[in-house]
Amino acid sequence: IHGKGRYYRVNRDILEGTWKDENYNGFGLDLDNLGTISFANLTVYEGEIGFGIPNGKGKMLYRDLSQYEGEFVSGLPHGYGTKTWEGERKCFKGHFKMGKMEGAGHFKWENGDNYQGSYHGNKKHGFGIMKWAKLNVVFEGEWVKGLQEGEGILIYDNGQQFSGKWKNGKKIC
Repeated sequence: IHGKGRYYRVNRDILEGTWKDENYNGFGLDLDNLGTISFANLTVYEGEIGFGIPNGKGKMLYRDLSQYEGEFVSGLPHGYGTKTWEGERKCFKGHFKMGKMEGAGHFKWENGDNYQGSYHGNKKHGFGIMKWAKLNVVFEGEWVKGLQEGEGILIYDNGQQFSGKWKNGKKIC
């Protein structure tokens, strides 16, 4: 197979774009230089495609209306990108590794809360700064598996500060 076309997989995924040497590669869709994959689970991907899966820069719209725009490797978000969740109105900009938030990133919630810092396996992990908007409180310090752990400081909007150690998300001294 060589050239432009549409391929319907047995599992109902649809590949539309260009083929070279019987492999779905590069870009497609005549005018806009994008390849498209419509997955059977109602997920749709537009962007660079290699060997029939997302590879390179692209955008994935998921069934739950969340979306990811950025870099893909082997069909998964990998590298720098932005993930937004429509129903929960939150957004993460940062690094991903094989589909999970990994490394430096910035997470914002609709209510004004935000976290800027390090992630590991989709959880806050390492140094980070969390601001709870309604409480007017900021925590600067270490996180492990999504919870404050180790040294940190709480800073209130009136300037009052509490520093100490945290374990499992609770201040211990």
